[in-house]
Amino acid sequence: MSRVGEYAKKKTIVFCFPGNCYSLLGAALSGGASLNWWRKVSEECVTMYGLNPPELSIYEEMSRIAEEAPPGANGLAFIPYLSGTRAKPELRATFAGLSRHHGYAHFTRAIMEGVVFELYYFYEKLGDQSDESKPLVGAGGGFSSKLWSQIASDVFSSDVRLTECHEQAALGAALIAGVTIGYYHNIKQACNMVRYSDVIHPIEENAVKYKSVYEYQYKKSF
Repeated sequence: MSRVGEYAKKKTIVFCFPGNCYSLLGAALSGGASLNWWRKVSEECVTMYGLNPPELSIYEEMSRIAEEAPPGANGLAFIPYLSGTRAKPELRATFAGLSRHHGYAHFTRAIMEGVVFELYYFYEKLGDQSDESKPLVGAGGGFSSKLWSQIASDVFSSDVRLTECHEQAALGAALIAGVTIGYYHNIKQACNMVRYSDVIHPIEENAVKYKSVYEYQYKKSF
């Protein structure tokens, strides 16, 4: 079996890429959508009691509240399959480990952690992580949350570089088009256009905790 075939067998997706290369992708279908679903549920509860949502960023408020729960959300785990997966669209999301001691902060943090743990699962499947000197890049709306960015750094136990541009999918498509028409000589030159705003460093204590949580609560569920 070719190396490309091996990656496909590991629930990852393989695309052709400029320069006679391949792009390896672990496609999570319910990343930011998971937190957006929880936001809608929260707002419905507020409306039900006849309250007016405060004039603030609801996502910032959710992140603030989630910080009240410890790493691992006191044993509450969220498997983010609200839309299934590309390989198995019939799969559905679940909460596991729920007890009467869990509250809104635990649910919110568990959702944020579950999304990152699914990304980490794909990261494991993509192959060799022996070169730990390579920093990870965090892009997209989720990384505008300081807590979510920190969770990602802790789960991956790695520095995470945040991009100035949150719409990296659109930027990436534009850069690839630039290579194709000859505006850039190659992908490496095109990537020099990407600018970074900050670097998030892992908290060692949290990284150790998350390693255990992943092994015992998440890994077998993906």
